[in-house]
Amino acid sequence: MSTKIGNLSELTPHISSPEKISEGVLGFACQFNVGRLMKPLSSFKTRGISPKSILTALILSRFQGLSIYAFSKSGLCQVDNNTIYRMMNHSLMDWRGLLLEMAARSLEIVSTHGQAGDGVRCFVIDDTEISKTGSTIEGISKVSSHVTQSYHLGFKMLVLALWDGKGLLAVDFSLHRESRKEKNYGLAGKQRKKQFHKERPLDSPAWDRLQELDREKTTVALEMLRRACRHSILSAYVLMDSWFVSDVMLQEIRRIRKGMLHVVGLCKMDSRKFMVDGQELKSEAIIKKVGNRKGARHKSRIYKSEYITVDALYKGMPARLFYIRYRGARDCKLLIHHCPLPRQ
Repeated sequence: MSTKIGNLSELTPHISSPEKISEGVLGFACQFNVGRLMKPLSSFKTRGISPKSILTALILSRFQGLSIYAFSKSGLCQVDNNTIYRMMNHSLMDWRGLLLEMAARSLEIVSTHGQAGDGVRCFVIDDTEISKTGSTIEGISKVSSHVTQSYHLGFKMLVLALWDGKGLLAVDFSLHRESRKEKNYGLAGKQRKKQFHKERPLDSPAWDRLQELDREKTTVALEMLRRACRHSILSAYVLMDSWFVSDVMLQEIRRIRKGMLHVVGLCKMDSRKFMVDGQELKSEAIIKKVGNRKGARHKSRIYKSEYITVDALYKGMPARLFYIRYRGARDCKLLIHHCPLPRQ
């Protein structure tokens, strides 16, 4: 894993030497009040080292581009690598809560001292594959890859991020496994028996993470959005691809904060119907009906595409449909924008 911070010119003055990096990370710890964020682990100390010091060492190792073991042996810090691993694996370590608090604090610092993006804020929900090589890793499974069209060992990581027009900020995440039709996670019986297992307190963050492995990603995504709003991380839109765009997902997102969140997402060109001019029509019928009207078709030179815009109702909710055909493509893509409901 590489931090790739060398490509960021803004960080060059702060990473030119180990001393500069240490000063920057310590300043970060003060600005973000890391000690308060680590309060739930205040009772966890190894050889008198506080969780705040361990977290600071962990961040320093990433900025140095070293593994935890190499960093602990480099003489740049006094924290043993086993101490860092113990804190990372501790059942009470709430990585989700830490990330949420840091995201909220980051937005607060940028709005006060920095240059926040002037665009409309947008939540982004997406998942990605994390490849692994060990079948004994706890909760590991065979997951599908859309890129290679094959299965490999790993996890699916669901991520909630916030785009403010300038940068993308990680807000929340979860790990999932795929059970497959045989309910064996794509593994042989001997492989499943050899997997690592650990007992955890039922009320611990680690236990919640373990349960999330088999939960629906759409359900977890909705919980992420609600948590982000409770932490005052707010947005105008939720952007997602066609896998997440379902009737339940759209309705539940529109219920958050009384319709505060709009929805923009790709939609499958399937059998679902939309109410257009008093008629329930499928997408193919809508394209034929509206596309033949004068001035209905628009072209975008920038995106090399042609598109049709249609105002409709979907499941009683107002929506704007964008049927887009890119140059050289045979089929249209449907982008759906759920408009805000009228305030009561």
